[in-house]
Amino acid sequence: MAHDVVVLGATVAGLTAARLLASDGFGVVVLDPNDEGVSAAIGHGVAAIGHASTMAAMAHAYGLAAAREHTRRNIAGLAQISSVFPGAQRVRLRDSSLPGGDDAETLKLVEMYRDEGAQADVLVAPDGVSLVTEALIVDPAEYAAALRAAAVQAGANVVHGVTVTHLTRRDGVTRVYFRNNKAWVREMGSVGGVAVLDTLGVSPWGRVARVGPAEYVPVVRCRTKVPLSEVSLHARRDVWMVRPLGDEALLLGQKCALNEVARVGVGASPRHGCAAQPPRHRPQRPRPPCGGRLRHPRRPLRPGQRPR
Repeated sequence: MAHDVVVLGATVAGLTAARLLASDGFGVVVLDPNDEGVSAAIGHGVAAIGHASTMAAMAHAYGLAAAREHTRRNIAGLAQISSVFPGAQRVRLRDSSLPGGDDAETLKLVEMYRDEGAQADVLVAPDGVSLVTEALIVDPAEYAAALRAAAVQAGANVVHGVTVTHLTRRDGVTRVYFRNNKAWVREMGSVGGVAVLDTLGVSPWGRVARVGPAEYVPVVRCRTKVPLSEVSLHARRDVWMVRPLGDEALLLGQKCALNEVARVGVGASPRHGCAAQPPRHRPQRPRPPCGGRLRHPRRPLRPGQRPR
């Protein structure tokens, strides 16, 4: 029996697609190599209409129509998050990510957001011009659990702990072969689907889409002098986002390679008075006065044994 759609990866994209397809009556099965909630519980937990610097770069590179389409998709994504996770917190997003604080570019983005039906304003402050919109804040783990429950409730079959090995295509059906991650299970399983949606990059076409090496985001969790009530984006290399996390804050640096995380670092944000806590050091044991080394008492020599 072939399913309508086989989704590779219980990621945010995979579970969202599975929920929508199952809601429309399609037979959907999701294969994921991780435990429940691991693949989808990633990211910084902030969803917004757009990132000003990204939108401006997209408009210049691909045209205004592409930027508008990206805005419409983000607005639809916010609606999906609200429907799946009603507990999402709505906060103000202060976007100062345009390099140099370009006033004309900011006004164009505000006009584009408003044309697509979103609320957007311009904030003029002593430190520059900012684009003000609305954002949703969620806990990644809680949202992952809610998204999986919604996909299962819609009729999708979500299977965890299996690793895809290879795929074959014959007579209009793609057969996906997988192994159970449990060491004592040696039998290989398979499932067929008319269509395959790869969100992990494990299929031949998925590997082609994965361009560039893996990137990492330096993150610092700290306590602010004043509790934050908004998310802020900056045109800085060390910190590009500051988001509230209860009475604390998360500072996120720019994406970089793993060997550059320590060099790039995440600095403090003077506007919010946030500074990372110094690392904790273990208290050193007091050294004995005998040359800095512990000397054990000598044992009595056995008969015939020479002293060292």
